[in-house]
Amino acid sequence: MLCLIMLSDIVPYYLVNVLHLPSWIVGVEATFSATLLTLQALIVRLVVSLRRTRILILAGWVWIGSGGLFLLALVLPSSWLIPYILLVVGIYTCGGLLYGPAMNALVAEIGPGPSRGRYIATYQFAAWGLGQTIAPTLFASLFTLGPAYPWIVLIGLTFFASLFLLRLEARDSRLGGMRRSTSSTLTSCEESAVVAD
Repeated sequence: MLCLIMLSDIVPYYLVNVLHLPSWIVGVEATFSATLLTLQALIVRLVVSLRRTRILILAGWVWIGSGGLFLLALVLPSSWLIPYILLVVGIYTCGGLLYGPAMNALVAEIGPGPSRGRYIATYQFAAWGLGQTIAPTLFASLFTLGPAYPWIVLIGLTFFASLFLLRLEARDSRLGGMRRSTSSTLTSCEESAVVAD
């Protein structure tokens, strides 16, 4: 969830105050990212045959790669930065398009019938509530250490989260077998995407 919060809360600061891009890039970046959200159904269709956990791991690797690309922006010539940043924002947004529906569907499926609403509410509170509280303080502290630190920490956390999810999948049969027919999986993912929006 820190990855999703990073794009909306931290990237604008990074673009203007660290990379010294003009302030209008924040609006362009946000509009471009929002436009890519129209690809949600297409992204879901492309990964519909994968287990939910594998989709989440794939999202993690997309975020790791794009975090590395944001880090690389620190050493690129300024004349390259605007098109480069839009490309990286596009890749980063794709991680979110993978993560959102898969995570919502996984939480809904794991929760036992009578307690499913409680599972979803707890996830939303923990993911968004705590994430929105922790992220600004965490990344502001990291920026005081240096402009590379937020990306290094985010890459490290995402890497370990992906490994943890892979290990968890192997130990929990509810996660390891979470693959259904294409049509039912797509329907569930799309319903989750609507709920998330």
